[in-house]
Amino acid sequence: MKVDTRRTDRDGHNWIVHTDDSGQPHLRLTDHGYAFGAPGRALASTFYRQHQGLELDDQIKGALQRLMDSQFKDELGRLLPDHLVDDLLRRVQGLLDHGRLP
Repeated sequence: MKVDTRRTDRDGHNWIVHTDDSGQPHLRLTDHGYAFGAPGRALASTFYRQHQGLELDDQIKGALQRLMDSQFKDELGRLLPDHLVDDLLRRVQGLLDHGRLP
């Protein structure tokens, strides 16, 4: 999702552990305020750098395709200004068109 939302501050230490109802631990990314980009700031994510150029598998492509649904756009439009929704969906479409992380 960092590519979609232009996360630029994700280093290798920006993780927390969340324990689900069954007691299983899961890693979660923490939010530091650059979710929709900082002008002139490149992606600095350790995860992204390690996976840059990776071909997207069918599961990821399916999830991205679901984001392109008009209902999702309407729901997201209640949370974000139209220009941010449009930017997000343009990046999602770019991922679908290229089939890999840029």
